[in-house]
Amino acid sequence: MNKTKPIKRKAVTRSTSAEDDSLSLWVKHLGKSLLFTVLSGFVILLILSLIAYFYKDPNTLILPLALAGAAITAFLGGIWAVRIHGRSALICGLLNGCLFMGTMMLLSLFFTDRGAGYSTGVACLLHAGVPLFSVLGAYSGLRRSPKKKNRKHSKTA
Repeated sequence: MNKTKPIKRKAVTRSTSAEDDSLSLWVKHLGKSLLFTVLSGFVILLILSLIAYFYKDPNTLILPLALAGAAITAFLGGIWAVRIHGRSALICGLLNGCLFMGTMMLLSLFFTDRGAGYSTGVACLLHAGVPLFSVLGAYSGLRRSPKKKNRKHSKTA
């Protein structure tokens, strides 16, 4: 009657480097901020569509409202990106702006006619303006620490 105890084996854990954790954190934060950017873009698109719908000639408002919607969405996306990640507004804004611009380009492949498209000037505004507005939004959404007031205490005798 020999009772043997089961052998306990140590779990083999893979050591993760700080770079792997940092990269996965960036990917998770950028994915979340892009999701919030696209969702806020849909809400802005709905609001601007309602404004154009109740205007007497909506065809004249389509291009200005579309550009304004893209700028507002990119601005809000920059705010979302820096609020979610918490630091480095320039990198958050640029990455979120470029990802949002890429998302818009992919979506435009499905919802455009082959003969219709933007002029060169409008395309340049979209390609340069979306990341720029996203960076501006990131800088405006950056939480700043309150400044400490330096008080000089005078010695009273």
